[in-house]
Amino acid sequence: MGIYQPFVNQMAIQIRTSLGEPETGESENLVDNLGGPEILSWHDVVAIFSRVLGRPLKMVHTPAKVYRVAADVLEALSPPAGNLMAMSWVASMSDTAFDGKPLAERFGVKLTTAEEFLRAKAALPPEA
Repeated sequence: MGIYQPFVNQMAIQIRTSLGEPETGESENLVDNLGGPEILSWHDVVAIFSRVLGRPLKMVHTPAKVYRVAADVLEALSPPAGNLMAMSWVASMSDTAFDGKPLAERFGVKLTTAEEFLRAKAALPPEA
């Protein structure tokens, strides 16, 4: 299963830019897919984290049903935690290989690869 990795800053730029579009009617009821510049499997994501951190990482597989049960249980205790588990369940069950390049080109957003994003974050000083 492949996933595109959009990052929050890129998504925010695309959304902000789309809100400033003139009301021509061509964007009315338009559905766009947000995605990153590359299709990655979860194994690819772990490999990128491993390279950036400079050490091997162990990948742990969690069955989708675990997220579904956790969402149901946590909903009563903490709705935000329940929502997080529900989103994890959806992600584990969905193929989200959307091509984000057309939308990025439309709004002039430079897409960042997962490795570029993580290397930039790894270069930040630790928070106090």
